[in-house]
Amino acid sequence: MKTIKLQFVESQKNDLMTKDTYVIADSDYSVTEFSFVHDPVEYVLPEGYSVGETVTGDAAIFDHKNEHCELDAFGKTPRLSSVTGQVLLSKASK
Repeated sequence: MKTIKLQFVESQKNDLMTKDTYVIADSDYSVTEFSFVHDPVEYVLPEGYSVGETVTGDAAIFDHKNEHCELDAFGKTPRLSSVTGQVLLSKASK
């Protein structure tokens, strides 16, 4: 079972130009004064998914067909989306 640490980034509720999201912990995500970054939480990656780097060297998640996944928030749950579909991640057991 592969896991990954993600951080929930919460934006101001009255800001219509931004939305809550998730980022890979220890990535080069730039925090603004208008967002709050929560502590890292470990999540389970689905079977066949992996963590690697994009061609530009950014940390990224890839699906079972090695397609790059977009990471965002579905409510308060991390969601991975790629050309093969979408999947919601579950917290890892402690």
